[in-house]
Amino acid sequence: MTDQLLPIARDENVKDLPLSEQDKENFLKAVLVDEPYEENVSLLDGKVVLTFRALTMEQWEDHAAQVKLDSKNKVTDNDDTYFARFLSYRLAISLTKINGVPYLPEVTKEEFEATEEATYVAARTNPFKKWQAIKLSTYIDAFNQFERKLFQLAKEVQSPNFWKASK
Repeated sequence: MTDQLLPIARDENVKDLPLSEQDKENFLKAVLVDEPYEENVSLLDGKVVLTFRALTMEQWEDHAAQVKLDSKNKVTDNDDTYFARFLSYRLAISLTKINGVPYLPEVTKEEFEATEEATYVAARTNPFKKWQAIKLSTYIDAFNQFERKLFQLAKEVQSPNFWKASK
């Protein structure tokens, strides 16, 4: 099931990222206490720090529901920006902080009144519309790196070599 939801996990051409013992410990703790894995990603020599949280299955479903709604409303039909919109939705759900400041804490599934055009997922992307394209692209790239690391941790946690022999 994971390979179906997370296609990058199957890509054998993607080079492994370095994993620290702290990364492994944080990942294992997140799995054991059933809390989404969270990590800070530093950009521009630390001038921007983004905090991402792994998506829950409910959030994956919310993402899919928004994409389906877009299709129904013909928002994405023959639209060259479809892929960016698709990635932006996932980024917007996963992004929890920018430089330590919570990102749209008031726009949640529980607080947002969904319409026939949009759910909280689309609403969380609204600020992106005013950003420079290069800024959004940089944030999406950071999010993709976070997900790659997360997928690698999920894959490697099953390996007997995940932990150092001395532990």
